[in-house]
This record gives sequence, structure tokens and C-alpha cells, in this order.
Amino acid sequence: MNEFDLEHYRTSWRAESTFGGPKLDPEQIEAMLRRESKSTTRQFRMALWLDIGLKGVAAAALLGLLLLYRGNGVVSLLHALAFAVTLFLTFLQWKTLRNVPPEGLAAASLRDCMRAFVRFYRGEFLRALYVGAVSGSLAFYVGVFYYSWLRYGGLRPLEADDYVVFVTGLLLAFGINAVAQRWQAGFQVRELEACLAEIDTDTLTAKSERQRRFRRRKITLVWLVSALLGLLLLGYFLST
Repeated sequence: MNEFDLEHYRTSWRAESTFGGPKLDPEQIEAMLRRESKSTTRQFRMALWLDIGLKGVAAAALLGLLLLYRGNGVVSLLHALAFAVTLFLTFLQWKTLRNVPPEGLAAASLRDCMRAFVRFYRGEFLRALYVGAVSGSLAFYVGVFYYSWLRYGGLRPLEADDYVVFVTGLLLAFGINAVAQRWQAGFQVRELEACLAEIDTDTLTAKSERQRRFRRRKITLVWLVSALLGLLLLGYFLST
């Protein structure tokens, strides 16, 4: 019986181009890596800048709540604490933003640059996603107190179920935001890892690259739907 030659079949499979279309040549791979490098850098920076902006808006809104509820010592203390936490989390996001790996410029360093992005995601950026998810809770927190002021002219007497609804809303806002952000960022990094693996095994084709871009558009749509659901959830809790 002939011995099964795994390496022979692996080499033959790599050489076969009918399944995924023609393979990309080195120049095409380099151009693709440059695009991926710029796109990944932009995505990391955009996500962090967006969260810094959201937390800046939340901080301004909390200052407004401090003025509106200045006659209520306990509530004012709660707003001051939320304001301090917001500033601290904004500082953390700013530090993470400064540590985003730069784009690879030299062709020889492009793969190392992309691997640096993967390491950055697995470390600092993954923590930054959870810090960013707090923005969902802050939006819910600010929305509740502004709604209470506009409707009741202050904080109405609360019952036990009101506290349960409030805490549940904060947790759900954080959870939905965290899951959506981690899913989207994790998907992008897994696609990047798959791309690097295909390059290392010489199996990257034009078809697989087109499929990757299509999946990215789909995940962007899912993220937008998740954001809409978060807004609907906020409206539901405010109306109860």
C-alpha cells in the first residue's frame, strides 16, 4: 500500500486555482496589505475618537445635570461621581489612542505591521472596547435624569421597581454595547488573521478577498441594526 503523502496533496491543493480563482501575485498582495494597514489603523482610531467624543458629550451633559439637580445633595453627588468616572475613562481611551500601531510603510514590514494590529487588539484595544461600552450606560443614565427633569421638574419619588428598572437599563445598555463592539472588532481581526494565514500558506486569491470585503459590509449593517436596537431600548425604558 502506498504511503499517504500529506505534503504532496497539500502542495497540489495550493497550486490549484480553480476553487478560489487566480492567486494574487506579490505586487497585489503588497497593495492589499497596504490597504489593510491603512484601513485597520483608521478603524482603531475612528472607534477610539468616536468614544472620546461620546464621553465628552456625556461629560457636558453631566455638568448640566449638576446644575439642574444642585438642590438635591445625594443626586448631585451621584452626578459628580459619574462625571469623574467619565473623565477617567476618557483619559484611558486617549492613552489607548496614542498606542495604536502606526501604518506599515516599508513593504518588508507590512506583515509585521498587521500582526502588530492583531496583538494590539488582543491586548489594549480589547480592554478599550469595554471602556467604550460604558458610553451606552452613560447615555442611558443621562437620558433618564433629563427625562425626569423635563417631565417632573426633578426626581420624582422612587419605588423599589424603579431602582430595578434603572439598574437593569444601565446593565443592558453596557451589555448590548459591549457585545456589539466586541463582535464587530473581533470579526475584523479574525478576518485579518485569516488573510495573514492565507498569505503564509500561499492560498490567497482574488475571490477570497472579494468575499472578505462582502462579509465586512454585512457586519457593518449588523452593527447599525444593533445601534438602532440600543436606541429603541433607551426609549422603552424612558417611557416606562
